[in-house]
Amino acid sequence: MSVMGSMYTGISGLTTHAERMSVLGNNLANTSTVGFKSGSVQFEDLFYSSRTLGASVGQVGHGSRVSSIYQDFSQGAYENTGSVTDLAIGGRGFFMVKDSVNGTEYVTRAGNFNFNKEGFLVNPQGLRVQGWKAGVTEASLTQGPIGDLQLDTFQSEPKETSIMSLSLNLSNKAVDKTTPAVPPAAGVGTDYFALFTKWDANTSPKEPIGDDTYSYQKTMNVFDKSGSAHEVTVYFDKARDETGRVTWEYVVAADPSEDGRPAFASADKKGVLMAGTMSFNSAGAMENMSAYTYRNSAVAPAVSNPDLKASWLPAEFDENGFPIFTANFSGLADVNDTNDVSATGEKPERIALDFGMSSKSAGMAYVNATQTMADTETADTNIASIAAADINKTKKAATSYDIASTTNSMNQDGYTAGFLQEITVDRNGVVSGRYSNGRKEELFVLGISDFANEQGLNLVGGNLYTASSSSGQANVSTANTGRVGSVSSNTLELSNVDMSRQMVKLITTQRGYQSNSKVITTSDEMLQEAINLKR
Repeated sequence: MSVMGSMYTGISGLTTHAERMSVLGNNLANTSTVGFKSGSVQFEDLFYSSRTLGASVGQVGHGSRVSSIYQDFSQGAYENTGSVTDLAIGGRGFFMVKDSVNGTEYVTRAGNFNFNKEGFLVNPQGLRVQGWKAGVTEASLTQGPIGDLQLDTFQSEPKETSIMSLSLNLSNKAVDKTTPAVPPAAGVGTDYFALFTKWDANTSPKEPIGDDTYSYQKTMNVFDKSGSAHEVTVYFDKARDETGRVTWEYVVAADPSEDGRPAFASADKKGVLMAGTMSFNSAGAMENMSAYTYRNSAVAPAVSNPDLKASWLPAEFDENGFPIFTANFSGLADVNDTNDVSATGEKPERIALDFGMSSKSAGMAYVNATQTMADTETADTNIASIAAADINKTKKAATSYDIASTTNSMNQDGYTAGFLQEITVDRNGVVSGRYSNGRKEELFVLGISDFANEQGLNLVGGNLYTASSSSGQANVSTANTGRVGSVSSNTLELSNVDMSRQMVKLITTQRGYQSNSKVITTSDEMLQEAINLKR
């Protein structure tokens, strides 16, 4: 190879080391860039010229060139920021963002997001973060197609109560505080509805039943269609049973002024929603229960008299086998019982009562379903009950032990409207809202992209990448599934540039550049010597 050729070999070395210096400079410039992945330059030698050297063949190289520039996609350090929309991925994967103007899709490791004035979750460039609406069932995490994540409402809609549950013990030591005017004789009559008889909303509208008439009571709030709260109280009193079983009667009631059933407008029983009995064995375990609700049997516009026990029939069951009642808190016209529908097609609030016992029968009807409260008061054999084969009793079923009456737990599933107070993001990338009504609702699920060849991604600046034919198509999923990592909230992934390593590479690159420059200057001196031979 000529001396001139050695100069060009030196030039190739200068070029490759200058390229490496550019990459190192870019790494150091982005030491504090969120989600930045450092690059590294790989060299390769150029072609070779063969030389015949007597009995052997030698080869002379012609310099170097850049063979590849790789990105280091190893995990960067975490920084706690205190901002819930600052997100970091622990492991593989990229957040997905989209330009709403031209539709270009990008991926990024930088999770410094926030909600803009339109409610879209965006990155600093205004690109919209992609994901799904949260699923409505536990079996489905997402619903619908992937798209922009937009917080378009700051209010949680109210939910009417559909079930109220009470787990309690009714003391076996309690006494029967309310008895009928004519006590039942042996085998004839019952006092199962003495509390119901005692209720009088006309004589005492603010206190239709006295404190001395029952052994125990519990009150909870339930909610109507608009989210308004209403107090519902369950009164309990021990009842006589000629068979020797421990029996309790109960009345479920609301404030008479909130009872919206037209048939009860001037009735003494205004506010009474359900009445029934609970029976226990000698060990205090619940054996069976009955439940009666008002049933309008008259032809409209006439109504049955709710003050008559003959107007109260065994309650219907909900789909889970619990008896249901209504108070028509919403005041729907011509709606008096759970089966009524208003002229506009609206149904009243239907609230199930859960004492820990339900029917598992497909038909879901009480035994003696046609016998009224009046029939039961006459003969114990007419009482509504769940067939023994159909009883479904849980561990929370009521008991009657020889201890004080107490409530172990009580809850209902309704709630009032609420306003958004806080956003949270969990490890699965589920964005949830916490509301002033105590509700936590799942709103969105972040979309996470993964690629077969991360090195094939195109860097476009702004902490963004685009897919290419080398990277392959994006495999889109949710966080914490497959080989995709989990999401951390209030956290940003920092640059993974190792400054000490970069400084060492700066030194070696500088020395490499100097050495190649010496090749050129030395070749120049050799040429100068050759030129001087002419003198």
